[in-house]
Amino acid sequence: MKKYVLVPWPHSQLFMDHPRFNECYVLADLDNQDVLESAHFVP
Repeated sequence: MKKYVLVPWPHSQLFMDHPRFNECYVLADLDNQDVLESAHFVP
């Protein structure tokens, strides 16, 4: 089982050039939540 950490913008951009970035998940914007644009879940 993998654990993921929520990394908000602008820190998430540090991972965008990493070869394993395809293992990260973008945070979906849902109703009744603070918007964290470009935040990613990083393993």
